[in-house]
Amino acid sequence: EYKAKHVQGRTGIPWPDYPSRTQEMPPRTQGGEDQHQANPIAIILDLNTLPSAVDYITNGGYSVIYSFNSDDTSFWDYVHQHGLLATGRSSRRLWQPCPFLASHVAHMEEDLAKMRPPGQGKTAIDIGCGSGRDCVFLAARGWGVVGVDRDKVLLHKLGLAAQREDLSSLLRTLECDLEPEVQLEGEDAPSLVEGDIAQIISQDLPASSLALLDQLMEQGAVVTQGEAYEGYDLVNVARYLHRPLMSVLRRLVRPGGFVVYHTFMTPTQGKPRRPRFLLNPGELLRWFAGWHVIAYKEDRLEDGRPVQYLCAQNPM
Repeated sequence: EYKAKHVQGRTGIPWPDYPSRTQEMPPRTQGGEDQHQANPIAIILDLNTLPSAVDYITNGGYSVIYSFNSDDTSFWDYVHQHGLLATGRSSRRLWQPCPFLASHVAHMEEDLAKMRPPGQGKTAIDIGCGSGRDCVFLAARGWGVVGVDRDKVLLHKLGLAAQREDLSSLLRTLECDLEPEVQLEGEDAPSLVEGDIAQIISQDLPASSLALLDQLMEQGAVVTQGEAYEGYDLVNVARYLHRPLMSVLRRLVRPGGFVVYHTFMTPTQGKPRRPRFLLNPGELLRWFAGWHVIAYKEDRLEDGRPVQYLCAQNPM
């Protein structure tokens, strides 16, 4: 039905698919001065489905300001008269990638283009990718992407999203437990001092981390389709922290490649609260000491939780 006719510039999500595609919706609240006001939504559905759909979407935190009966010919007459009728598969994308990643991706692409022969592809790996908004964003820009998570349900959603966007040839998923090893001693203590981090970085990887590194590198080699593989051009991590993985992340990035990382930090009054899930002030800078820092900041989300952001380049 959406292909046959829809309102120009709108989004097509079949209602039966909506519960499994909520990751494609915009933020539930508006930014700026209206950050606590629910984002307004208009929906077009058959009359029998409309009431339950309005309730479901409203309970999800949105404000349904308009609801239209898709079987109402007068509605479509109005749309046609005002030049708003469209056909085909084109669907507006409501969601956004991580703003920090989006603000630096063009710089990374320009820098990488200077270092390699024309036509050589760019590769990225998203660690703890979840349903994979950043993966789809990068693949749509021509990156070969590997999305890694242990949640097969979220990875399935990512795979379906790649199919809908015709990006399956550029995007692979890997179900993988990124935390198989024993936690670092004292990781739930309030801090890791700079000397501890420097020592961890300099040590050889344990066997479990080496196996994980090999597994993740193999996925990148598949994405490049047989090219000599030195590592990923980009390692992206969003809202995920597992300190024993940090040394692996450093080794995943090829010389001249980048890491883009953001996650929660202390002190916080919200979730997460356990120290093992929270960065200390300046900690990302210490984990990637010796790298060229493109951008670093400590900021707060709209809900007040503090977050640390880093974009850094592995030296050639």
